[in-house]
Amino acid sequence: MPGAPGIAVERQGGGRRPAITAAGLRVAGGNLALAALNLAFAAAHLRAFLERPRASLALAVAFELLVAVLAVVRRDPRATSTTAWAWTTTIVGSYSTLLLRPASGAADAALGVVLQAAGVAGALLGALALNRSFGLLPADRGVRTGGAYRIVRHPLYAAYLVGHVGYLTS
Repeated sequence: MPGAPGIAVERQGGGRRPAITAAGLRVAGGNLALAALNLAFAAAHLRAFLERPRASLALAVAFELLVAVLAVVRRDPRATSTTAWAWTTTIVGSYSTLLLRPASGAADAALGVVLQAAGVAGALLGALALNRSFGLLPADRGVRTGGAYRIVRHPLYAAYLVGHVGYLTS
């Protein structure tokens, strides 16, 4: 039976009990930091939504909450890329959009809301197909071929692209 993310399971005395390791704590800390960044982005949009309700803001909150949950429940990879290029492109590509903030007094464009809704729906379908195999950095968590992965090789990337274009359009 696998342990929680970041917790190794060892046999001791014929039974299994979780063993907390330094590596496991680093992984768990990274997962929590990832979730915290997405929660901060969601909170900024929730505040803006409460001041002036707009569909685009509610969709941004839903999208970032989904990523925060996935970051916490994901399973550890078998292997992870350690190259500077992989880390840099992952960090910049994943978190540069978190620097964006809602503009006060802005109004939603219908096309932007539709694109955002499609992005959130695509992310949800991709997340359901991934289950706990979610990750940002290139890593071996197994190959997925079911659900949204039957249609497109990287449905979460596609969903992010569509959702972020919609966010910028709104």
